[in-house]
Amino acid sequence: MLNIKNAFRLFSGRQDKKVKGPKKYFCPICESSVRKWRPGRDGRQKMFCPECSSKPRQRMVWLALQDPTLAPTWCRDSKLLHIAPEPCLMEQFERSQGENYFPGDLNADRPGVRHAFAVGDIPFPDSAFDVIICNHVLEHVDDDRRAMSEFARVLKMNGLALITVPIDRTLSSTYEDFTITSPEERTLHFGRHDHVRKFGIDVQQRLSTPELRLISLYPKDLAPRDATRFGLRSHERLLVGCKRPAVIPASA
Repeated sequence: MLNIKNAFRLFSGRQDKKVKGPKKYFCPICESSVRKWRPGRDGRQKMFCPECSSKPRQRMVWLALQDPTLAPTWCRDSKLLHIAPEPCLMEQFERSQGENYFPGDLNADRPGVRHAFAVGDIPFPDSAFDVIICNHVLEHVDDDRRAMSEFARVLKMNGLALITVPIDRTLSSTYEDFTITSPEERTLHFGRHDHVRKFGIDVQQRLSTPELRLISLYPKDLAPRDATRFGLRSHERLLVGCKRPAVIPASA
């Protein structure tokens, strides 16, 4: 029986072609081999995994945790605070960390969230977590430095913070203006209606704290041979901090 869909193909001369060719890409999160990355809903090449919907920044975080030089103590017993948790990572961490996994968000109705709070006021005691993951959140937060101080407070000594934010590489310093409040103006100035700043290339220095000094890692640092295969963007930065005792300058 010829249905409407098949009739359209027949009379229009259009034939759907299946994507063929080798599966040359690999998602390290869901461990799927893929032929090509999926674009975003707006058509932009955002390099989503077609299986788990992971993005390059999430794959970078995952690779960092699997690197024994960066995360030597990462294990099932590690307590993980995941800010604004993404489903592709949440599924993995729910399985691997169990009760040691703490997904938190400002929105208590977000699926999978167990703890609702603002990152400037984290409701956990000092030195509670081994790892904090925070992807593309701080551009939404009025006081990003206070949030970083809270991260440092709730991290255990030698704990690890893995942070990404959108960075405008044309800006030498971060641009913010708190007189800009309307969604239209924020979109014009910061790129999105709910952003309150554009981070510049000073982001590493801006977000570092006395106890949590950040370094910048790029795909070539995390996967020197497989960055393209893993669908990583060469310019994307992962900010990594390991909590250390604050250095107090000697008095004169």
